[in-house]
Amino acid sequence: MSQLMPDLTNISPFEADYSQRIDSDTLDPVVINDSGGSQGGGFCRFTLTNKGFLSHDSRIVLGLLDNDNAADVAFFAPHIGVKQLIHSCVLKIGAKVVSEIRDFASLSAYESLFSSPAENLDRNQYMNAQIYNVSQVNDYTRLDPTIGQKRASTLSLNNGMCLLTSNIIDPGADANNPLPDNQKGGDIQSIRPQQSSQANSLFSLRLSELFPFFASDKQFPLLLMDEQINVEIHFNRYPFNCCRGTKEETAASLAREFKVNTKEVKLMADYVFFDAETMAQYIAENKNKEFRWNYLDYRLSQQVIPAEGGDGTISKNIRNIGGAGLIVNKIIMAIEDTSTLVPDGGAGADADKQAVAKYWLSTLNLLNRFKGVRTLSSDISKSRFAWNIRYNDRYLYPIDRENDSLLMNDIYLAENKPFRVCKDHYSKQSKATRESNWINVMNVEAHMLEGQLFWTTAKLDGRRINMNGIDIEFLNTSVDDNDYNDAKFDSKTKVFTQNVFLEIERYAVLKEGIIDCYYE
Repeated sequence: MSQLMPDLTNISPFEADYSQRIDSDTLDPVVINDSGGSQGGGFCRFTLTNKGFLSHDSRIVLGLLDNDNAADVAFFAPHIGVKQLIHSCVLKIGAKVVSEIRDFASLSAYESLFSSPAENLDRNQYMNAQIYNVSQVNDYTRLDPTIGQKRASTLSLNNGMCLLTSNIIDPGADANNPLPDNQKGGDIQSIRPQQSSQANSLFSLRLSELFPFFASDKQFPLLLMDEQINVEIHFNRYPFNCCRGTKEETAASLAREFKVNTKEVKLMADYVFFDAETMAQYIAENKNKEFRWNYLDYRLSQQVIPAEGGDGTISKNIRNIGGAGLIVNKIIMAIEDTSTLVPDGGAGADADKQAVAKYWLSTLNLLNRFKGVRTLSSDISKSRFAWNIRYNDRYLYPIDRENDSLLMNDIYLAENKPFRVCKDHYSKQSKATRESNWINVMNVEAHMLEGQLFWTTAKLDGRRINMNGIDIEFLNTSVDDNDYNDAKFDSKTKVFTQNVFLEIERYAVLKEGIIDCYYE
């Protein structure tokens, strides 16, 4: 055993390589505004410097701008965090679009749910504001006579703070209550201060999270590039760039918009260098060589689908989503609730109607619109979901896929990693968690997560798609039971948006400083 232990008393020289170094540049955007872009929510463009090797851990810094109003609070949806700001991201090399992801926040709502809950709690909520962590929370709203204290625990989204209601206990009298004095009282599991817009907090995203072109485990050789490399980001506009947390319902408050903090948008670019001799030798040996590598790209297909009848039925829907002549690895689909509300007509002004619509879209939904709706019906048995995919003149499944457990397993088979969502949140088949007090100002009925994280994923067989493309078929016999009890609204126009992402194989060729990209 002693032979395995190091001799700590013998201080001897050891070999180390100091030839590698990392230079970090804080790049300001060459173009930035808060009202441009494809969505009118803002636009920015960064230009990278062609030097060294670009680290895959280079990051873009983003945040919301505080609107200097204490009554208004904005925050990011807990499952996607700061990614909620981004509508689309584009990577251009020279005049070529190498990678583009439209509706990036919606795709992130799917991809982010493979993150470990423990990682979200301990790291991600501080790095990128992502906090989807279902676990036990100290609940001061419930009584537990078995321990002789007015405290218990419950399953809920857990960001490390407790649930508390001042109507049941006096929080100031409980020495075990971990909340500071300024947060005691009211029905809360409050968002952490740094996740509120009032804190002007900044979060960061890796370039590899925005663009699969930059592999998460490799350094990109910028020193071999002769073309200009631009990173472009189009931001979501309010109300889709944040979630609201305010009880103030005046027209002025509800119409107030939250914008990207354009003064703080930065690209933290890390360039890896070696000693001058090694770098010169690398350039001499590889400048005229041809490099070829594969990467993934995502193509979005959308359709607006009005629900039919009083129970919100979506009848058999068949449409072509493209993919002809391409190699498609998998298909990801979700149905977003993009409905609108008609106010009760009490105010009568168009401005007030617009304010109420914004209030519905941004305040009453903990996930905003970035979710997959299984059903809004209170009873899952009322709703039957089924889907299938037809390509290369055959169906992927011999019979329509409709068992929710099987659909959840299909996600694991397609991604080869666990989908870290409880079945309650996925398909509304059980009541696992209690989210009514996850944030003190959210509406109890509207932001429940039951059946709001429902995605369907299909892995294809790897063969090239013929010229007929891919047909997707699905139905939902009762996506909505038309049960709205809020007196502020006369009616709701039930409209859903089907988002379908195709994961496509592409490859890039780098030769003599020029990059060309092709579909496999």
